[in-house]
Amino acid sequence: MVKEREGERRLGLAMPYLLFVCAEMMVVGTSHFVGVATMVARLELQKIKDQ
Repeated sequence: MVKEREGERRLGLAMPYLLFVCAEMMVVGTSHFVGVATMVARLELQKIKDQ
């Protein structure tokens, strides 16, 4: 019984950290995606200008 309580408390402490990590990954993933999209768009514009 006490062991279960201990596990619940640890999970409670880990939860905000896990949520923070998930949010961080989403933000990093989004900014990375935007960066790649911007790079591709620039390359496409460069191709159009070269023609």
